[in-house]
Amino acid sequence: MFDVHRLDLAGRIRGATLLMSALAVANQCVAKEPPADLCALLPPSEVEKVMGKPFGAAEKSKAASGTQNMVAGAQCDYHSTAGAISMTLIAFVDTSPEMAKENFKKFKMMIPAATPVSGVGEDAYMDARHAIHAVKGKVRWFISADVDEKNRAKVEQQVTDLAKFVASKL
Repeated sequence: MFDVHRLDLAGRIRGATLLMSALAVANQCVAKEPPADLCALLPPSEVEKVMGKPFGAAEKSKAASGTQNMVAGAQCDYHSTAGAISMTLIAFVDTSPEMAKENFKKFKMMIPAATPVSGVGEDAYMDARHAIHAVKGKVRWFISADVDEKNRAKVEQQVTDLAKFVASKL
Protein backbone atom coordinates (compact mmCIF):
# COMPACT_ATOMS: atom_id res chain seq x y z
CA MET A 1 0.00 0.00 0.00
CA PHE A 2 1.17 3.57 -0.73
CA ASP A 3 2.33 5.50 2.40
CA VAL A 4 1.98 9.28 1.94
CA HIS A 5 3.87 10.09 5.16
CA ARG A 6 6.88 8.07 4.03
CA LEU A 7 6.99 9.83 0.66
CA ASP A 8 6.75 13.21 2.37
CA LEU A 9 9.73 12.40 4.62
CA ALA A 10 11.80 11.13 1.69
CA GLY A 11 10.98 14.32 -0.26
CA ARG A 12 12.06 16.46 2.67
CA ILE A 13 15.34 14.59 2.99
CA ARG A 14 16.06 15.03 -0.74
CA GLY A 15 15.16 18.72 -0.50
CA ALA A 16 17.43 19.22 2.52
CA THR A 17 20.27 17.39 0.76
CA LEU A 18 19.90 19.57 -2.33
CA LEU A 19 19.83 22.73 -0.21
CA MET A 20 22.97 21.73 1.70
CA SER A 21 24.75 20.88 -1.57
CA ALA A 22 23.82 24.25 -3.05
CA LEU A 23 25.04 26.07 0.07
CA ALA A 24 28.35 24.19 -0.03
CA VAL A 25 28.90 25.17 -3.67
CA ALA A 26 27.93 28.79 -2.96
CA ASN A 27 30.35 28.91 -0.02
CA GLN A 28 33.21 27.84 -2.31
CA CYS A 29 32.41 30.70 -4.71
CA VAL A 30 32.44 33.41 -2.04
CA ALA A 31 35.78 35.16 -1.75
CA LYS A 32 37.56 35.12 1.60
CA GLU A 33 39.07 38.18 3.25
CA PRO A 34 42.62 38.70 2.01
CA PRO A 35 45.52 38.54 4.48
CA ALA A 36 46.98 41.80 5.82
CA ASP A 37 50.29 40.81 4.20
CA LEU A 38 49.32 40.36 0.55
CA CYS A 39 52.64 38.63 -0.18
CA ALA A 40 51.32 35.77 1.99
CA LEU A 41 48.97 34.96 -0.90
CA LEU A 42 51.98 33.46 -2.70
CA PRO A 43 54.52 31.84 -0.37
CA PRO A 44 58.04 31.17 -1.73
CA SER A 45 57.45 27.44 -1.24
CA GLU A 46 54.65 27.54 -3.85
CA VAL A 47 56.80 29.61 -6.22
CA GLU A 48 59.58 27.00 -5.85
CA LYS A 49 57.16 24.12 -6.43
CA VAL A 50 55.68 25.63 -9.61
CA MET A 51 58.85 27.19 -11.04
CA GLY A 52 61.06 24.19 -10.22
CA LYS A 53 63.85 26.28 -8.68
CA PRO A 54 64.61 27.50 -5.15
CA PHE A 55 63.35 31.00 -4.31
CA GLY A 56 64.04 33.23 -1.35
CA ALA A 57 61.47 35.21 0.61
CA ALA A 58 59.60 37.92 -1.27
CA GLU A 59 61.07 41.41 -1.29
CA LYS A 60 58.08 43.50 -0.24
CA SER A 61 57.30 47.06 -1.27
CA LYS A 62 54.31 49.29 -1.81
CA ALA A 63 52.77 49.22 -5.29
CA ALA A 64 51.43 52.45 -6.74
CA SER A 65 47.70 52.47 -7.41
CA GLY A 66 47.96 53.36 -11.08
CA THR A 67 45.18 55.93 -11.11
CA GLN A 68 43.60 58.52 -8.86
CA ASN A 69 41.15 57.38 -6.19
CA MET A 70 42.48 53.82 -6.17
CA VAL A 71 44.11 52.02 -3.31
CA ALA A 72 47.83 51.39 -3.09
CA GLY A 73 48.84 47.76 -3.15
CA ALA A 74 51.67 45.43 -2.31
CA GLN A 75 54.48 44.40 -4.63
CA CYS A 76 56.21 41.11 -3.90
CA ASP A 77 59.37 40.38 -5.88
CA TYR A 78 60.71 36.82 -5.83
CA HIS A 79 64.23 35.93 -6.98
CA SER A 80 65.58 32.45 -7.54
CA THR A 81 68.56 31.58 -5.38
CA ALA A 82 69.75 29.25 -8.17
CA GLY A 83 69.93 31.66 -11.09
CA ALA A 84 68.56 34.66 -12.89
CA ILE A 85 64.85 33.84 -12.64
CA SER A 86 62.59 36.39 -11.02
CA MET A 87 58.88 36.94 -10.76
CA THR A 88 56.51 39.51 -9.31
CA LEU A 89 53.13 39.50 -7.60
CA ILE A 90 51.34 42.83 -7.30
CA ALA A 91 48.04 42.83 -5.41
CA PHE A 92 45.44 45.46 -4.53
CA VAL A 93 42.51 45.26 -2.11
CA ASP A 94 39.67 47.52 -3.20
CA THR A 95 36.88 48.68 -0.91
CA SER A 96 34.34 46.23 -2.37
CA PRO A 97 34.08 43.44 -4.93
CA GLU A 98 32.15 45.79 -7.22
CA MET A 99 34.93 48.39 -7.07
CA ALA A 100 37.56 45.71 -7.75
CA LYS A 101 35.67 44.53 -10.84
CA GLU A 102 35.22 48.10 -12.06
CA ASN A 103 38.93 48.87 -11.61
CA PHE A 104 39.88 45.57 -13.24
CA LYS A 105 37.76 46.44 -16.29
CA LYS A 106 39.34 49.92 -16.51
CA PHE A 107 42.83 48.44 -16.65
CA LYS A 108 41.78 45.64 -19.01
CA MET A 109 40.55 48.24 -21.52
CA MET A 110 44.08 49.71 -21.58
CA ILE A 111 45.67 46.37 -22.55
CA PRO A 112 45.49 45.97 -26.32
CA ALA A 113 46.35 42.25 -26.45
CA ALA A 114 44.39 40.90 -23.50
CA THR A 115 43.85 37.15 -23.93
CA PRO A 116 41.16 35.69 -21.62
CA VAL A 117 42.34 33.05 -19.13
CA SER A 118 39.78 30.68 -17.63
CA GLY A 119 39.85 29.11 -14.20
CA VAL A 120 41.58 32.03 -12.46
CA GLY A 121 39.39 34.06 -10.09
CA GLU A 122 36.24 35.71 -11.41
CA ASP A 123 37.94 37.22 -14.45
CA ALA A 124 41.49 37.00 -15.77
CA TYR A 125 43.57 37.72 -18.84
CA MET A 126 47.13 37.38 -20.05
CA ASP A 127 48.84 40.45 -21.48
CA ALA A 128 51.35 40.61 -24.35
CA ARG A 129 54.23 40.22 -21.87
CA HIS A 130 52.75 36.91 -20.66
CA ALA A 131 51.66 38.26 -17.27
CA ILE A 132 48.33 37.27 -15.72
CA HIS A 133 45.92 39.93 -14.42
CA ALA A 134 43.04 38.63 -12.29
CA VAL A 135 40.28 39.65 -9.90
CA LYS A 136 38.37 37.77 -7.19
CA GLY A 137 36.22 39.39 -4.55
CA LYS A 138 37.76 42.73 -3.70
CA VAL A 139 41.30 41.67 -4.67
CA ARG A 140 43.00 42.38 -8.01
CA TRP A 141 46.40 40.86 -8.74
CA PHE A 142 49.08 40.60 -11.38
CA ILE A 143 51.76 37.90 -11.70
CA SER A 144 54.69 38.07 -14.09
CA ALA A 145 57.85 36.04 -14.57
CA ASP A 146 60.94 36.21 -16.75
CA VAL A 147 60.08 34.97 -20.23
CA ASP A 148 62.13 34.35 -23.33
CA GLU A 149 60.90 32.74 -26.53
CA LYS A 150 62.54 29.39 -25.69
CA ASN A 151 60.47 28.94 -22.54
CA ARG A 152 57.42 31.11 -23.29
CA ALA A 153 54.76 28.34 -23.20
CA LYS A 154 56.21 26.79 -20.05
CA VAL A 155 56.37 30.12 -18.20
CA GLU A 156 52.85 31.05 -19.32
CA GLN A 157 51.61 27.80 -17.75
CA GLN A 158 53.64 28.40 -14.57
CA VAL A 159 52.30 31.95 -14.21
CA THR A 160 48.76 30.65 -14.76
CA ASP A 161 49.29 27.96 -12.10
CA LEU A 162 50.56 30.58 -9.64
CA ALA A 163 47.58 32.84 -10.38
CA LYS A 164 45.23 29.89 -9.72
CA PHE A 165 47.02 29.28 -6.41
CA VAL A 166 46.48 32.93 -5.39
CA ALA A 167 42.80 32.65 -6.36
CA SER A 168 42.45 29.56 -4.16
CA LYS A 169 43.62 31.62 -1.17
CA LEU A 170 40.90 34.24 -1.67
